Amino acid sequence: MNSKNILIVAITRMGDLLQSSPTIVGLKAENPNSKITILVDKQFAKICEGIPGIDRIIQIDMNYLAQGIWNGGESLVNTYGYVSELVDTLLVEKFDLCLNMSNSNYTAILLKMLNVPENTGWIADEKGYRLMSDKWAMLFTACIYHSNRNYNNLNLVDFFRCAAKVTKHPRTLVYNTEESAEVKVDELIKQGFGDLDGPIISIQVGASQEKRQWAPKKFALLARYLIEDLNARIIFTGAPAESNIVEQTLDHFNSPNIISCVGKTSIPELAAVLKKSEVLITGDTGPMHLSVAVGTPVVALFLASALCFETGPYSKGNIVIQPQISCNPCNPNYPCARPDCHDQISPELVSYLAKLRISKDHSHDPFMNVPPDIAPPSQVRVFISDFDNDGFLTFHSINSDGNAENLAINSQDTARNAYRKLWKEELTEPNMADPLKNSDRNLENISEEIEFKNAAIRAIEEARAAIKQLNLLSIIANDPTRPGSELASVSENLSKIDRNLEELSLTFPILGTIVRIFIIDKENLRGEDIFLLTEKTVQLYEELIRRLHNFTRYFAEYQSIFLDKGEIEHDSNQSR
Repeated sequence: MNSKNILIVAITRMGDLLQSSPTIVGLKAENPNSKITILVDKQFAKICEGIPGIDRIIQIDMNYLAQGIWNGGESLVNTYGYVSELVDTLLVEKFDLCLNMSNSNYTAILLKMLNVPENTGWIADEKGYRLMSDKWAMLFTACIYHSNRNYNNLNLVDFFRCAAKVTKHPRTLVYNTEESAEVKVDELIKQGFGDLDGPIISIQVGASQEKRQWAPKKFALLARYLIEDLNARIIFTGAPAESNIVEQTLDHFNSPNIISCVGKTSIPELAAVLKKSEVLITGDTGPMHLSVAVGTPVVALFLASALCFETGPYSKGNIVIQPQISCNPCNPNYPCARPDCHDQISPELVSYLAKLRISKDHSHDPFMNVPPDIAPPSQVRVFISDFDNDGFLTFHSINSDGNAENLAINSQDTARNAYRKLWKEELTEPNMADPLKNSDRNLENISEEIEFKNAAIRAIEEARAAIKQLNLLSIIANDPTRPGSELASVSENLSKIDRNLEELSLTFPILGTIVRIFIIDKENLRGEDIFLLTEKTVQLYEELIRRLHNFTRYFAEYQSIFLDKGEIEHDSNQSR
């Protein structure tokens, strides 16, 4: 990449901005002479000041825009003027490359106005419809489609950086704390705790959604255990609106070892608090990402709609707790009347894990282990974060009991690994993707025990039928004497095939990501040349066939590894 002038569009929340930091730092490392500009929502602009590699911050006031559109009339005219001025400001920069990390329609349209030569992420076509300019954006969209989430094994950060073609990245989120903020926090700690000298443990009490919010009574018990066992100094963190959660927590348990800085710290000061802490206990929150960015490990509770494989803490050695309940992760767009996943995680377990994390050196122990009786695998999965050899974040289970049945819980572990291999081979090393030759024989050799094998075979048959229809379409289109009814019949057949494919993916969600990215690819096709469009569509069906073959084969390989490992560990446990 030889781009000299780079625009990053990140009109999003604090946590997402911090998750962009490895990409920004990596872009700067690989392009040291480049100028990096970031377009960000005004209320989160402060966080960008601590992310190294950013040369200019341009703010957009999203609240002002929303109010202007809502009020209408003269306010709407002012809003138009505001956007027009912003576009003019950006056009003057003449950017060479734009990375859109915001998957919204309005940012896609904005980028269309800028006419940047090279784009990654989301853009718009001539009519304003949103398009995805690269395979990583398509894959991200396919993976966050709700029924596909359980089978994703790629972190949001890795989607960002791979879309930007960044390979030299710091393998952590990055945020530089301010010296003045650290001085203020030192004073806060001195005044709050006096002569107490136990380890400082921060606890983020709030969450972005009520269904992700752990009960105040559980927080109180957790604080009590940590103080009794470690003489810990507890600092509650959170936004001003979360002060009532702290009050309820303190109603259950209070101590001189507890202080609250909820609503009392700026972002730089919160970063300093977290930097002074031995560990942060939190949900999937902005402060979780900030803690990682300043080098403090986390013990994170991924409740309700949160899924660690998507947005887990991006550095080595963090501990994550993921409840094992059929509805977790739930749909983030709907509330939950009875979040049973909360009951899967006990204060005793969180306390145990926090003490375990503190007892380990911050170089992190990759072989950390949690006894299954403390964290039953059927109730919770406990993971530790790490990186694979290619620099992708991964999570290792540390509470397995060696039982093969638990090692492949609901086949999701196996599917995640198979998908990880599929997408890494295809998108990072396209020439390594397996060709179609011998693929039928590969599929025939796969064990009948794989429940979705027949569904994969049916999907392949549908795709081949579609290719035949497309070849017929080319013949019809090239022969003006053929009746129009033939063209209509082919079109109807193709629509029926696509409906069948989508129904298969819904019936067998394990195949959903492959079918979804195929659908997105088709929707992304543009052009008026029927022969060229037909040729491109045939290629998409061929890609679908190849992916189905390879995924099924990789699944079988990983399933065999899991089962062999389970048998070995189970035999070892029996002999003790």
